Amino acid sequence: MEPRTETMMSTDPRRAGLESAGWRLIGESWGARLRLPDPPHLSMTLEAVAVRRR
Repeated sequence: MEPRTETMMSTDPRRAGLESAGWRLIGESWGARLRLPDPPHLSMTLEAVAVRRR
């Protein structure tokens, strides 16, 4: 039998209860936390698509 896993946000109210019941954190997604300092410059992407369509 495989161990049971749960996926949740760090702010999930169930987290404290699961940890006190012996559950442990085994992974974390940093990708979900990434923020761009400026809006993305889509002009380069749009140009690449336009060139590809030609």
